Amino acid sequence: MIGYKYFRHLYSASIGLQVLFLFSMAVLTKDAVASPEVAGDPLGLYGQSHEFSVLRDGVPVGRHLLLFKREDDAVRVQNVFNIEVSFLGISLYRFDYRSRALWAADGLQAIDITINDDGTNSEISGRRETTAFRISGENMATVEGTEIYPTNHWNSGALSQSRLFNTLTGKMNNVTIINAGEETVAVRGGTVRATRYVYDGELKLDSWYDRRGRWVKMAFKAKDNSDMVYFCETCPVEVGSSE
Repeated sequence: MIGYKYFRHLYSASIGLQVLFLFSMAVLTKDAVASPEVAGDPLGLYGQSHEFSVLRDGVPVGRHLLLFKREDDAVRVQNVFNIEVSFLGISLYRFDYRSRALWAADGLQAIDITINDDGTNSEISGRRETTAFRISGENMATVEGTEIYPTNHWNSGALSQSRLFNTLTGKMNNVTIINAGEETVAVRGGTVRATRYVYDGELKLDSWYDRRGRWVKMAFKAKDNSDMVYFCETCPVEVGSSE
C-alpha cells in the first residue's frame, strides 16, 4: 500500500492546508468602492439556510451549509462544512467542521467550533465580555474591543474590519482585500450579479457578494494547482438558466 500512503500524504498536505483558505475573510482597501449591505438580518438575506457545493477541478468534493434560527432577540448561526477527496474509490482526505454562533444586534456574542481534520480533533470557542472577546482553545487570546467577525463569510460586515477571527486556528488574522468590480456569477438555476473581492496578505482567495451583501461564491488555487470553487445551490437567481 505504498502508493496509497503516498497519495494520502500528498492530498492531506495540499488539501488540508488549503482548507484554511476556505474560511478566511478580509477588509476593503482605501481605494476600493463601498462594501455590500451589512448582513444585519441574516434571516432576511438568506432565509433559514444557505448552501454551497464545494468543487475541486469541477468535481464535487463537499458542501458548506449555513443554518439560521432566531432565538429571542438574537440569531443562532450554524456552519456545517465537509470535504472528502478520494482516489480510485479510496478516501485520501476528509475534513469536517461545525460551528454554532450567537449574534445579537451589537455583534457576535459567542461561538463554539469543533473540527475533525482527517482524524485530528480540535475545539475552539469564543465569548464576548464587557470590553473584550475571549478566545479559548490551542491558541488562547483576549482581543480588546467587542466588534469581532469570525471567518465564516456570510456576514459582509467583516469587509470593514482589519482583523478577523480565524475559526480554524483560533488566531486573529490581519488581512486586506481589493474590490475587483461586479461580475456575472453562475449559481444553481441561473446567474446573479455580484462583486468580486480579491484577498491578499496572509490568505489568498476570491469571494463574491451580490448587491444585497449575500455571499454567493468563493474560489482559490490549491497547492497542487487544482481549482477549488464554492458553487451556490440556494442563491436567488436574477437570470434563469435555459437548461
